[in-house]
Amino acid sequence: PDQLATLEAGLEAARLDIAPFTAFAPGPLVAAKGMLTASLKLHGLDPDTGDLSGKLLLENGRVPLHDLIGTLRSATLDVGIVNHTVTAKLKGKLGHGDVDGKATVALTGSTPKTADVTLALNQISLIRAHQPQIDAKISAKLVHGTQWTGDIAVTDAHVLVPQSGGRELLDAAMPTDMLFVDGEPPKVSSLLQRPPPSHPWLVANVNLAPTTVDVQDVQYQVRGDISGALVLSLGGDDIGLDGAIDAQRGDIELLGQRSQLDHGSLVFDGTIDPLLN
Repeated sequence: PDQLATLEAGLEAARLDIAPFTAFAPGPLVAAKGMLTASLKLHGLDPDTGDLSGKLLLENGRVPLHDLIGTLRSATLDVGIVNHTVTAKLKGKLGHGDVDGKATVALTGSTPKTADVTLALNQISLIRAHQPQIDAKISAKLVHGTQWTGDIAVTDAHVLVPQSGGRELLDAAMPTDMLFVDGEPPKVSSLLQRPPPSHPWLVANVNLAPTTVDVQDVQYQVRGDISGALVLSLGGDDIGLDGAIDAQRGDIELLGQRSQLDHGSLVFDGTIDPLLN
C-alpha cells in the first residue's frame, strides 16, 4: 500500500465477449453485451497520481438504459486515453432512432474531474402510450466532485406525437395468478409516482431552448413552441425534475375548430409527474 504510485497494471483484449463479466455488474449493466478490444495501461494505482493510457473499442454493444427510453443496441464505442484526457465517440440505435455522441473527459491522476459531452438524437421515442419522437442536440459541461454537476443545453429540438401509438404494454405488477411463497412480492411503482433519487450521481441545470411540438391526432392537432429551465437529478432507476416548461405559443385544432393557446406551463416539483398550469 505504501508503493501504490510505483505499481502498474494493464489490460489486453481482442474481441472479448463482455457478457460473462457484466453478469456480475450492478443494475441494468447486468444485461450489457458486446465485443471488447482493448489495450490499456495504468502506471501507478494511486487514483490521485496514476496515469491511465490506451485504447478501447466496444462493438455491437447492447446496454439497457432506462424503462423510459429502452435499450441502446448495435452500439459502437471508441475510446482513446492519452495525457490524462479521455476522448470517446458513440454511435448506436435506440428504438427506431439513432444516437451519435462525443465526449472529452479530463483526468486528475486516473480520476475523472470534468466532462464535455455532445449528443445528437434522431427520432428517439419514449416508451409511453403515445410514443413521442424526439430530435435534439444536447451539450453538457460537467464537473465531478462527490457527484457530477453542471449545465446541460438542449437545442435544435423537435417533438412529434404521431397519430398512431405503440402497442399496449403489459402490466408491470405481479400477475393475479402468481403467488410468492418465500416472501413479500416485489413492489413495482409507476415511473411517474417514483420519488426523486435520494443519492443522485448527477445533478444538472437543464436549459431547454425554444422547441417545436407537433401533436397529430385523429380528433385534434396541436402545434406550438415550448422552452424551460429544469434541475435534473439521476440516481439508480429514478429521475428527478424541478422547474417548469412553458408554452410560448400554440395553435390548436379540435374537431374542425381552431383556437390559440395563450399561456401554459408544466411545473415539476421533484418528480417527473408535472402539474399543469
